[in-house]
Amino acid sequence: MMGKAVELDETEARHMFSPQPAPDADTAPVDLVTQDVEDLANGLIDDGRVVVDAIRFEADRDEILPQSGPALATIARLMNSRPELSLIVVGNSDGAGSLDDNRRLSADRAWSVVACLTGRHGIDPRRLRPAWAGALSPDTTNGRRAGLALNRFVELVEVIE
Repeated sequence: MMGKAVELDETEARHMFSPQPAPDADTAPVDLVTQDVEDLANGLIDDGRVVVDAIRFEADRDEILPQSGPALATIARLMNSRPELSLIVVGNSDGAGSLDDNRRLSADRAWSVVACLTGRHGIDPRRLRPAWAGALSPDTTNGRRAGLALNRFVELVEVIE
C-alpha cells in the first residue's frame, strides 16, 4: 500500500528543521570565553583545530560584534608569532532558518573574520582561507536561545601542506 505524498511549500521546507527554541530560564547574555595566544596555539597543535569562543555575531547577520575585538587581536598575534601558519577560518551558524541560508550566512561570517584579520590586523590574505559549516556542526543544542547564540561561532583549522 502506498502512503500519501505530502508536498511542502517553500516556506514550510525552509523552516522544517528550525523548531522554535525553548525559552531559557536564564536570559542573561552569553559569557565570552577569552583565549590567549597559547590557548589557540595549543588547540591547533593538539587537535589541528580550535573554536574561538569569543568571536560572536548577531542572529542572522555577518557583522562581528564589537566585544569580539580582543579575540581577533589574539588570532593576529598568533599568526604574527608563527609566520609559517596558515588557517582555514570556518564560519558556523545556529540552526534557525534553512540549510541554504545558514550555509550562506556562515560563509559570510568567515569572510568577515578574514577581512578583519587582513584589513585591520595586516595578516597576509594568502594565509587565510574562508570556509563554512552552516548549522551542520553545532557547539551545543539549538533547542534553547542560549544554545543558538553559542552556535554562532568561528573555528580555526590549521592548513598542513
